[in-house]
Amino acid sequence: MTEFSTPDNPDKPLRESLLTELETLQSVCRDVVSTVSPRSLGARELARRLAVNKTMGWRLFLLAYESDLMKVLRNLPGRTSWSRVLGGLQAGGAGEITCRRLEVAIEDFERFVAEAGLPRQSLVSWVGNPVKELNVANEALRLRRLAFESERITDGRSLRARIGAYLLTRSPSRPDHAAMAAATILDGPMIAPDQSPRAFYVTVNSLAKTTSIDQDEPGSAFVKDLSTPGITRDELQAAPHRGRTRFDLAPASALRLSPLHLAFLERIEFTGPLHRTRGGDASKEETADMCMPLDVPTERVVFDLLLHRDLPIAGEPISTVLMDRPPQDHGPVKSMRTARTPFKRATLPSPDLPEDWNLPNRDYLALLDRAAGLLSTRLSDFTIRRLTMTYPPIRVMALHRWPLAEPN
Repeated sequence: MTEFSTPDNPDKPLRESLLTELETLQSVCRDVVSTVSPRSLGARELARRLAVNKTMGWRLFLLAYESDLMKVLRNLPGRTSWSRVLGGLQAGGAGEITCRRLEVAIEDFERFVAEAGLPRQSLVSWVGNPVKELNVANEALRLRRLAFESERITDGRSLRARIGAYLLTRSPSRPDHAAMAAATILDGPMIAPDQSPRAFYVTVNSLAKTTSIDQDEPGSAFVKDLSTPGITRDELQAAPHRGRTRFDLAPASALRLSPLHLAFLERIEFTGPLHRTRGGDASKEETADMCMPLDVPTERVVFDLLLHRDLPIAGEPISTVLMDRPPQDHGPVKSMRTARTPFKRATLPSPDLPEDWNLPNRDYLALLDRAAGLLSTRLSDFTIRRLTMTYPPIRVMALHRWPLAEPN
């Protein structure tokens, strides 16, 4: 899979990463364009079918089929032209989900260019000038770190890492829906000494009304034996919160000599549908969305999606980061804007955490094993997709999304 966040990976040449992102965009564009007008029909026919001018049709044809990436880069449509391209593809017969794949690929490419500080109007000349890339990666990382420090001081809370996973399989009680286990580790939560207890975790499952940190209480989301030993009710306080349970952390005791880590695990008997549903805007379901809200200043984020291999899905899941909704907006996730923040995504053979991040890997793997057991499955039954970020802005939402399968 393509790595997105070159600013986090300064050892990788920026030009190479730009061309890799362009190859990814080209691959998706080729898949989409070929559904409307095969290569053999040429650029003029493509322009005619999309109802765009010949210049735009030629540029899109090059983007889809040209092997010389420099020529593709030289003829890349501008940001304002993409909307006409997408509209023409839909009018020309490309499906909504297919066009959405291209839209996401365009957003990824444009975000890469913007976050890396590259000159969008002169990418070809920039690729030939290595001086332009000096210190760009380090500067982007430095600015994000400064923003994190500012948010940490202003908010009075922070996390060294938030590590989360959603495991989905078919629900035994409702076979047309998915059952889910949600596993979370909060590593190194900190709260300013002058603060009263502050919220760090709210349960996913609205059916779990527990307000206890005792692991042996039925329905308790807190996993005591995979958390730092000896956590007391004074340090971690559980309370009802809008039909769920909120866990508040108090300032660290003077007796605590090292940072905490807190583990949570929940099982949801059934969540969203496994197949597309028709109907009005309110009841129409075409994609599945799994979200991790990030509302505490955080240094590192790991967000895993584990889909059981037997689940029906209509296409490869995508991962992105969305701007969080303002409090007064309760619209669907699909209406949220894409956040301009760098991240990485990958498909993995195992859920081991990045070694150089020094995270509680053993406890995380044990938590995932337990989550798979709650679903009467094994960890090896799942495919693993991961999104990672460093120093994300506060109040964004990490997202995994995939197209639902057609009804049987």
